[in-house]
Amino acid sequence: MEYVLSPRFSMMSAIEKQNQTYITELILLGFGDLPDGQVLLFLLFLVIYVVTMMRNILILVLVGANQHLHTPMYFFLSNLSCLEMCYSSTILPKLLASFLTEVFPTAAA
Repeated sequence: MEYVLSPRFSMMSAIEKQNQTYITELILLGFGDLPDGQVLLFLLFLVIYVVTMMRNILILVLVGANQHLHTPMYFFLSNLSCLEMCYSSTILPKLLASFLTEVFPTAAA
């Protein structure tokens, strides 16, 4: 059995091969129209970040220090706290920096 490609299919694949545009960042426009609220939003997200980090560190210290909490449930809770600390440390500092510079780029990938 022989397959024949239609001219339309071969033309689309040629166009797709030529398009090599790579997007490396997106610009969020939602907070840009609040120039007076930049400092307030910065402080709000800074407080959220600090509380989140303190809470997760407290969970890790309590589970590590108390022998009665060395059960699978608290081991899983410790892993979730560690994961949340990693996510928060990746996302929120970029957001805080963008509030200070008033540019909101975000990685596309």
